[in-house]
Amino acid sequence: MKFKGIALFCSCVFAFTWILAKAEAPAVQLVRQGGTNRINSLDEQLHRSMRWSHGAYFVTDKIGGQPPVVYSLNREGVWTTTAHFQNPQPTQFDSFSFDRQSNGTIVLSGQFETAPRAASPFLAWISSDGNNQRIVPTEPYFPYRVAVAPDDTIWTLGYEMMNMNDMDPAVNQEAHILRHFDGAGKLIESAFPQSQFNNYGRFRLAHSLFTATRDRVGWYGPQQEGATYTEISLDTMTMKVYPGASSDPSKSKLPVGLAMTDSGAVSISINDHSPSIRTNYVLHRASSTWVPVSVPPMGDWKYTPLLIGSDGDNLVFQAGREAGFFSVLQ
Repeated sequence: MKFKGIALFCSCVFAFTWILAKAEAPAVQLVRQGGTNRINSLDEQLHRSMRWSHGAYFVTDKIGGQPPVVYSLNREGVWTTTAHFQNPQPTQFDSFSFDRQSNGTIVLSGQFETAPRAASPFLAWISSDGNNQRIVPTEPYFPYRVAVAPDDTIWTLGYEMMNMNDMDPAVNQEAHILRHFDGAGKLIESAFPQSQFNNYGRFRLAHSLFTATRDRVGWYGPQQEGATYTEISLDTMTMKVYPGASSDPSKSKLPVGLAMTDSGAVSISINDHSPSIRTNYVLHRASSTWVPVSVPPMGDWKYTPLLIGSDGDNLVFQAGREAGFFSVLQ
């Protein structure tokens, strides 16, 4: 009887603590502000790589060693243009990252691989119809991540290498990992020497999700060994690191979408392939915690919607062939 009494008391304490913690947890709500009811029919595999940026959807189809094909769709979900990037060199073409400018031009980063451990990195532009294409070499800097800001300037995240080795004696370890280019590819400013990042830190840069707004940039590092979200105020160039949305370092926890609204709301989509479940989170800065949020259902899609971008002060989620625009209340 004594044991049962203790057990009952502990249960009551646990229940009270859980209710109190739940009551104190930040409340975050997504409110639908519009969307696209029917996105034009594309191959299902391509639908999984769809993004929203600067007023339109775009999809990139990458084939190993070949330049990408980019499909653009307007706000109504109508497939408008197809652009095939042309490889100006008879070499292997590897693309790293993509984003879209407001006029429909796609900005991408990548490298030409001319021989084993011999690669030439670049930034490139391709108009939505594919007729205008341009490449700007960035060697020895490898811009692994690209994000286009609201003013169409370009932020990149990467580091310098020689002979594909970031620790080569010829590498300038004070070279900056964060670089800001104008819309045509001219370097405006840069910050944060790569000497501040160890080898795993540079791996996190190259494999992160990256986003930019008018006053800040942020990147979400890989889940292995504990994910982190790093945000930089562009006014002061100060960096703040937040813990990741999940403390589970399992490789099955895969970050698949990151977006930030103009007002600074940040969201992340994380897949868990065992079982196949997706969770969407919104960052609560005051408590440095990620709050799980429920995305209101769209159509008859049975899976959790995927975060694919932001539109002004709204987050954009996709569910099958439908997309919704949601404001964040917190």
